[in-house]
Amino acid sequence: MRVQMRIELVKLHASLDATMIYVTHDQVEAMTMANRIVVLRDGEVEQFDTPVHLYDRPANVFVAGFIGSPKMNFFQAKPKSDSTVLIADKVEQTISDVQSTKMTSKMTLGIRPEHISYSHDAGDWQGTITVEEQLGSDAFLYVDVPELGQLTVRAVGERSFGRGDTIFLSFDPERCHLFDAHDQRIN
Repeated sequence: MRVQMRIELVKLHASLDATMIYVTHDQVEAMTMANRIVVLRDGEVEQFDTPVHLYDRPANVFVAGFIGSPKMNFFQAKPKSDSTVLIADKVEQTISDVQSTKMTSKMTLGIRPEHISYSHDAGDWQGTITVEEQLGSDAFLYVDVPELGQLTVRAVGERSFGRGDTIFLSFDPERCHLFDAHDQRIN
């Protein structure tokens, strides 16, 4: 019924060709119905943008964690060089378009579940799948990585991994998000 209501509201909006304001706490409704979204926290505007831009270029850690389901994975990072960070004192990750002058001694690296590559035998991180949620077209793998904690991986059409399996993971450097010590985007 909710899906049908969203479809009807989108049709109504198009036929009226009028500005509409729709208030919701449901991000799926916001992402699927809006031309623009205002993300608020404690009455303050965190970001005002298109749904796709909010998802692809969140302004800060709050927006990055709020938009997307399942939510973005976050890790502590520290600078290694102009465009490289060190994650968990173990893996160096080059970050695209990083503003090195804005790097701070303590940062947060974010990566969406669908931007983590996985393999049976090679990767930067090794972990164990603790939960596998098969949804048909997608599988969500919840992976315990000793140095990082639990990660969520979206595996499109994946059927070869299951609970208890060892999995190797790597982050797509083009899709990593880097936030400074004040949780603001710096790449």
